[in-house]
Amino acid sequence: MNINGIDEKQLAEAKALTAGEGDIKVTEDGHTHEFKPTSVFGYLSWSALDGEWIGDEAPESIRIQYGSDLAAGPHQREHPDLYITYRDPNGHEFWQSSVVSGRLTVLVDRPPFSPDFQHVGRLEDVRFESGGRSVTLNGSYKVTSYDFKPV
Repeated sequence: MNINGIDEKQLAEAKALTAGEGDIKVTEDGHTHEFKPTSVFGYLSWSALDGEWIGDEAPESIRIQYGSDLAAGPHQREHPDLYITYRDPNGHEFWQSSVVSGRLTVLVDRPPFSPDFQHVGRLEDVRFESGGRSVTLNGSYKVTSYDFKPV
């Protein structure tokens, strides 16, 4: 799943230059599972969390767009200003247009005018409704560029 406006080359570069971790609880119809991404990457204006690829099947994943390069400091967005997509383990995609509630908080650490960064994000009750299904995401993630040095 690509992020709108981010092509495959930019995704490959971000994967090569950043790393991270995440722990997201996914609840659908009262059943909760833990999504532990095996790949977390991003850039100044977005973050991505991917599960494990199994053959040619696309992994469970989350894509988060911030709307612009984030300056250092805390940032908070709430529905309807959430640009998040989710792909479940069965390949069903929940697009940002199906987000009906929730909050995203991102704490950004980065030197001014530098492409190096660290994003520490938290998803709170981000709920998607699509095709009669309801999915809620709760948890946190961190993505850091390899050359990042705390300010």
